[in-house]
Amino acid sequence: MTQTDRIFETGDRDWLSILVNDVTIVDENVTVYAVWRFSNIVVDAEYGDDGEVNVNVNLPDDEYYVTADDDRIIVTIPDADEDDVTVSVPGPGWSYDKEQDGDNVIVIITPPPGYYLEECEDGDGNPIIVIYHYVTFLPGAHGTFAGSVAEIRERVRRGTVLATGDVPTVNYSAGRPHVGWTPSNPVGHEVFGSITFTAIFEGNIVVDAEYGDDGEVNVNVNLPDDEYYVTVDDDRIIVTIPDADENDVTVNVPGPGWTYEKEQDGNDVIVIITPPPGYYLEECEDDDGNPIIVIYHYVTFLPGAHGTFAGSVAEIRERVRRSTVLATAQVPTVSANAGHTFSGWTPSNPVGHEVLGSITFIANFAHAGTPPQPPVHGPGPGLFGTPVRPRPIVEPPVEEAYGTHLRFIHGFPDGTMRADTSITRAEVAMIIFRLLEDGNKFNSVPARFSDVAHGSWYTQAINYLAHMNILLGYPDGTFRPNATITRAEFTAIVVRFFGGGASGQNNFIDVCAGHWEAAYIGAAANRGWVVGHQDGTFRPDSAITRAEAVVIMNRILGREANPETIREHLGTNTIFTDLTSAHWAFFDIMEASIDHTYRIDQYGREIWISFTLPRIN
Repeated sequence: MTQTDRIFETGDRDWLSILVNDVTIVDENVTVYAVWRFSNIVVDAEYGDDGEVNVNVNLPDDEYYVTADDDRIIVTIPDADEDDVTVSVPGPGWSYDKEQDGDNVIVIITPPPGYYLEECEDGDGNPIIVIYHYVTFLPGAHGTFAGSVAEIRERVRRGTVLATGDVPTVNYSAGRPHVGWTPSNPVGHEVFGSITFTAIFEGNIVVDAEYGDDGEVNVNVNLPDDEYYVTVDDDRIIVTIPDADENDVTVNVPGPGWTYEKEQDGNDVIVIITPPPGYYLEECEDDDGNPIIVIYHYVTFLPGAHGTFAGSVAEIRERVRRSTVLATAQVPTVSANAGHTFSGWTPSNPVGHEVLGSITFIANFAHAGTPPQPPVHGPGPGLFGTPVRPRPIVEPPVEEAYGTHLRFIHGFPDGTMRADTSITRAEVAMIIFRLLEDGNKFNSVPARFSDVAHGSWYTQAINYLAHMNILLGYPDGTFRPNATITRAEFTAIVVRFFGGGASGQNNFIDVCAGHWEAAYIGAAANRGWVVGHQDGTFRPDSAITRAEAVVIMNRILGREANPETIREHLGTNTIFTDLTSAHWAFFDIMEASIDHTYRIDQYGREIWISFTLPRIN
């Protein structure tokens, strides 16, 4: 006897499909559950009234999870498809990524530079995400603070209005009285972004560059118009001030990402103001014939892996003035290849997008015809099945020619990378944790080690990876997070993480066959993940540097750094203060430390499309 039972409750859920045929009754009760997914899900992140960011999803509260990690908002939505999820961010400068993790959708919302997020509780004990900014005071060229400190830096909640008591007293040199602050008086300033106030003194010259209302940048100097000169050269603003001393010149830039340099050229001071990547400057005239500096950005459209543009062009790229709002006519038509249908654009719908930086839109597609069967999960440590780990890529992808690489190595708050410093066990845990594609990884798990303190920056990573048996501790119950990691320990961790078993021929003369790490080292060597030294040794007990760890992880992940595309996009930008292109691992570190979208060209090379510079605290 056969029977088909359909038992389901729709409620707030829009069930996708149920495919049940000829269920043979072998017991008197047969229950077949419908398979559903949420649809038309909107993740709406917006500023609150008291310095917080509110994240709302049009689902019941227990059907999604919101956390803050590494100054990013993580929204986990079970039983969803990323094509059904729309995301709204609080404002310009915010960005987001979506990724499908098994049955879950993970939305990662990233704030602009100078925004720092923290999970807190409101007065009623409800969880909220508070935005903090840093307010920095500098004593200027002719002043000092008490104790001769170089700067005074305070972390304040967004929306705070600075009071007189928040502003430090500046001691000044004889004959150069303190006359104020630049870019403005701190008292009464409402903090809506990290900001630096520099003390100015009698005789100070202030170069103030700021965004205009119509996509331009205005440069003002507190001197008569004929006593300074402003030009544009190679997408940089050059301000020349005759008969001046560079110590008397203070510079304010328009916003995050802009930088400046001052140099003394004889009796003149030259100020060079450089915009962020993706900003292009041009000298123009306004309607009244006055000179202005206009900012342009590039908007690029790519047809995606399964689409084509008219004439089979590889990309459509337009140069538009900053603050332009894209209209329907500016978005190209993309034709879907056989077996696919066009489903929208990544990272968002271009129509209505206000251009505040160069951006690339990539066409998305869905399979045409019958949807694939829902996945079947086996047992695993996660609530929704076994977490998916990134698989090593041996050859460049062919079917999917476009993708996104998220950074897995971070620098230090002082702006350094410390590439040649030995990496610690906690730092390796964070690398693995960032690569782990598991929507449950931010859930609380029991602590396993006596020396991993609650609330430390590495606590969740170590506890969760230990829960998955990727990280192991020592017989005394410790993990020793701040200890350097050996080559053997690092190799064992990556083999356990990426899987494939710990077996393989070990040919290193200093790795004994019966030693605990031999199987891991043999497995990693046979897969081409690790190599030894010219003398035939592996040196398992030697420490591994941060640069060496990055190179190995890139090799395993198939992320082959392309110096040409990295140079093209970064130009002369210095991401880390202690790392230059002369370092042997520079390009590997750039590949691993910068979020970027990419395409694979016909020669299998990774070509960057767009990128986001890391925020250095």
